[in-house]
Amino acid sequence: MSMILTWVEQHGAAVQAGAAAVQALAALVTVAVIVVLVRVTTRYVRLTESLTGAAIAEEQHRQTSALARRAELVEIVDRLRQAVQSLPGRDIPPAPPWTEDDIANLACLTTVVQPDRALEIARVVGDLRWLGDRVRDVQRTSRLTGLDWSAKGFPREEWTQRLANARAVLDAFVVSVSGT
Repeated sequence: MSMILTWVEQHGAAVQAGAAAVQALAALVTVAVIVVLVRVTTRYVRLTESLTGAAIAEEQHRQTSALARRAELVEIVDRLRQAVQSLPGRDIPPAPPWTEDDIANLACLTTVVQPDRALEIARVVGDLRWLGDRVRDVQRTSRLTGLDWSAKGFPREEWTQRLANARAVLDAFVVSVSGT
């Protein structure tokens, strides 16, 4: 141990110079690390701002799309409601006042806009298809032979029941989906 102390006393200036060089090198490394960290942080902040802007734009697009889907659903429900209201309880029109696309859009948009009502609307879709089939049956019937309107020929009770159900559900649904 005394040899080391003797060596340090003899080379003290060199040891101090080495220590100063190590301190200077450590300071340079620290400055370099700080510069790198500042650059990385700046890039991270810009990237975060960019992602935030994209997320805000996506949310605005999602909200706009949701409003558009709701408006489309309101339009379809109201059109179907009016069409069902126009169906008579007795005489059948020559063509269904709705298309299969109207029915498919009703079912699809309901699952997106008001999924809790999808089962109820699925039942109405069944009623609308059944009513439409009966209207097409009447349309296909020759005027010369006519349609058998007796209980065996035309299911008047079921027609009345399905028509009433479709009217009631669509009346309530147009109110709930439009928010009025």
